[in-house]
Amino acid sequence: MSRFRLLYESPEFVAVDKPYGIHVHPPEDERFGISKSTNGLALLRDQLGKYVYPVHRLDRSTSGVVLYALDPESAGKLAGLFASRAVEKTYFALVRGEARASGEIDSPLAEEGKAAVDARTRYERIGARELPWANDRFATSRYSLLRVRPETGRYHQIRRHLRRENHPIVGDTVHGDGVHNRHWRTEIGRSYLFLKAYSLAFTSPFDGRRIELASYWNSEWLRVFERLGVCPREAIRPA
Repeated sequence: MSRFRLLYESPEFVAVDKPYGIHVHPPEDERFGISKSTNGLALLRDQLGKYVYPVHRLDRSTSGVVLYALDPESAGKLAGLFASRAVEKTYFALVRGEARASGEIDSPLAEEGKAAVDARTRYERIGARELPWANDRFATSRYSLLRVRPETGRYHQIRRHLRRENHPIVGDTVHGDGVHNRHWRTEIGRSYLFLKAYSLAFTSPFDGRRIELASYWNSEWLRVFERLGVCPREAIRPA
């Protein structure tokens, strides 16, 4: 059974490095059941031997830092940090095309059956490379590695915003580009969404300390760095 890499542990909460393919918690609609092997809530509960409470969410296909509280009161305090935008979130994304050096996307997003709400995402290009892979229009393909900072937390925000910029994330089967997804699936040997929730930083609501948590790179991401000629140390340098 899968075990999480623990990034931080305190009496109030733990931080884990969630891998691709794991749900943070079961779907709210019980008609869409998931197996225990992909249920992060159950896996972490068994690993720690105690109940845990989800604080925020990541998509099943997005890897990276996730917080779980160890009691309901702590869950409420931590969730309040996310709701008040007091958590600094940094993501990395591999996208189609050569993106601008930096940009800000201020474009409202709507969920099904709901009105559009404000949504803002900032990004910086870390590196770009042209590869000898043909696509629908050209004999070669260009890709960029972006450091992304969402200022709001809407459903599929980064994925939808980057698609609107004509830079869909590689491996995104909902908002992405099938041709480029297939190129990278062949390159790394499996389907994979190249969106990583790399780090979280915030002031602890329990003792006032500054908490900075960071994920680890896996072999799929190291292959991206190799292909794009970007050093991982450069990709994770502070802003």
